[in-house]
Amino acid sequence: MIAGHILCALGLLVSGAAISAQDAKPADTEAYGTADVAIRAPVFATPIEAAAAVVGAFPESLEGDQKLTVEARKDGQDPNRLVVIITLENMLDDSTSAQRLTIRLTPVTGGWQRTAYKLESRCPRSPEANEWKVGSCP
Repeated sequence: MIAGHILCALGLLVSGAAISAQDAKPADTEAYGTADVAIRAPVFATPIEAAAAVVGAFPESLEGDQKLTVEARKDGQDPNRLVVIITLENMLDDSTSAQRLTIRLTPVTGGWQRTAYKLESRCPRSPEANEWKVGSCP
């Protein structure tokens, strides 16, 4: 739930709706979510620094078999941007089995800036326990 708390602290949680934040063109809304919030994103020296800022203090402890995976690739909509997918699995919160954060990074002077992100969760108590749903688990 760390990622959910980070987004909540940023004031980006929208109950039951898609979570994404964009500084860039709203035309990308369909690809990244349905609830857009304009934010002032910091500039990070590297893409991994931008990912680490979103993840926070994962793992929460040495309990269990918590796992973090980071993937990075060119954005399919714009080859000048990078998409980073961060997956947190085997989380300690029994209402959430996994969370996936997708962030879009744009190169700017001095580094990279997050221009969009989306939070998805797998909720073991829901009928679609193995499906990714946009937002956090109830």
